[in-house]
Amino acid sequence: ARGSPTLPNSTCSTFSTSIFATSSCRPPFRSSLSPLINHKITPTSSAQSRERSVIRVAIPSKGDILKATKKLLSEVGIDVQIHNPRQYVASLKGLDVEVWLQRPTDIVRKVRDGDVDLGFTGYDLVAEHGGQDSAIVNVHERLAYGECRLSVGVPMSWTDCECMADLRARSQRSELRIATKYYNESRRFLAKHGISDYHIV
Repeated sequence: ARGSPTLPNSTCSTFSTSIFATSSCRPPFRSSLSPLINHKITPTSSAQSRERSVIRVAIPSKGDILKATKKLLSEVGIDVQIHNPRQYVASLKGLDVEVWLQRPTDIVRKVRDGDVDLGFTGYDLVAEHGGQDSAIVNVHERLAYGECRLSVGVPMSWTDCECMADLRARSQRSELRIATKYYNESRRFLAKHGISDYHIV
């Protein structure tokens, strides 16, 4: 953020767009995308309750990641057809596959909960919202688009804070107040650097 310089060696993680699936969908991949072509899945328990047999895929509903995902699929012979831009359902030309256009964060949750079998979204969101119970299988975590980086920034007035060790020393003098959308990733990163005296707002 403006007025908040990034500390050296304070990058939590660097992420890219990823493909991930429910733990019940573990196909061999050709060009990283073959399950969309000819793989038959065993639905998860929540999907079974609706007696669903068709593969369901979620992709971002708008923006550059949608464009890049459509381009990636097109390059391997899979065309996404969006019939009505006001609706959140699309199809893959020539394939019996449902495509849901969703917000990136919702894609992770819907794959985790079994409503969707395969999702394309940022791996930062998978790491943050995917959970630790192996409900999600990461298929390809770096598709070379949608890059992002999570870093730690501090106020300009903190002239004594030049690295994570300095931030840890400051936290020992007074509790840090941290603003972030990445609660889980931030906690893991701060624990790695021995910082425990903080409050996330």
